[in-house]
Amino acid sequence: MKRCIWCCTSFICLIDNDKVPYLIILGDFCLFVCYNVANSIVRLGGQKMRSSEIKIGHIYFVNFDPVEEFEFNNKHLAVVLKKNVDKRTFIVMPLTSSDRGEGINKIRLDNVIGLPSNLRNKKTYAVYNQVRTLNANRFSNLKEKDKTVKAKIDDKDRVILYEMSIKELLAGVDIDFRIKIMKNLYQQEVVNKSIQLAYNILRCQKANEPYVSYEKEIKLLLKDISYTLSQKDIDNGVDKILIDALQN
Repeated sequence: MKRCIWCCTSFICLIDNDKVPYLIILGDFCLFVCYNVANSIVRLGGQKMRSSEIKIGHIYFVNFDPVEEFEFNNKHLAVVLKKNVDKRTFIVMPLTSSDRGEGINKIRLDNVIGLPSNLRNKKTYAVYNQVRTLNANRFSNLKEKDKTVKAKIDDKDRVILYEMSIKELLAGVDIDFRIKIMKNLYQQEVVNKSIQLAYNILRCQKANEPYVSYEKEIKLLLKDISYTLSQKDIDNGVDKILIDALQN
C-alpha cells in the first residue's frame, strides 16, 4: 500500500517496481508511483474525452479508481445522468453484467442501444446505489474495431434510473417526510412547466397565433396548486397569462 505525498490518499501498487519515482494526476488524486505503475494506470484510463463530447443518457467506459473500500471500482460502463454546472464533472450510474444484487441495489436494463458487438449478448444491470460525480478525464469512448460507437439507454429506462436514484436517496427517510418532499418537487415542476407554457402564449400573441391548447394545459396543471413567481416573470406578463388561463 502506497500513499500520495501530497494528499495522503492510499493506493495499491500495481507492479512490484518502486525504483523510479513518478508523479501523476488521476482525476482529483495525485499519486507518487513508479514509472511502470503510472503507465499501467494511464493505459487503464484510455484516451481522455473532452467534456463537450459527453452526453446525458449515453454510455461510456469510466475509470472509477482510485476508490475506498466498498465503493464501486475498476473500469466499467456507466450511463451519464447529469452534466454539472462546472461543465467538467458528470453524475453517472455504473453498469455491470453481474446480476448479483438484482432487486437490492441493481436493476436490469432491457433497452440499451448501440453497444459494441462484444457487449450486446451480455445482460446489463444498473447499480443504482453507487451514483457518483466524476471528472471528464475518467471517461473513454466505446470502440468497435477502432471506431467510436455511440451507446445510450432509451427514454423509458432513463425514467426508471432517475426514479431509482431518487428512491435510493430517500430510502432511509420517514415515509411522511418522503411524501412531503415528492409533493413539493412535483408542485415546483408543475409551476415551472406552467411558466414555460405562459411564455409560449406570449410568443403566440406576438405572432398572432392560436394558443388555446396552452391555456387548457395550464388550467389542468395548476388546479389546486399555489404558486409564486419571480419579479422577472411578473414584469414579463407571466402572472396575467396564468390568471387568464385559470379563469377561462
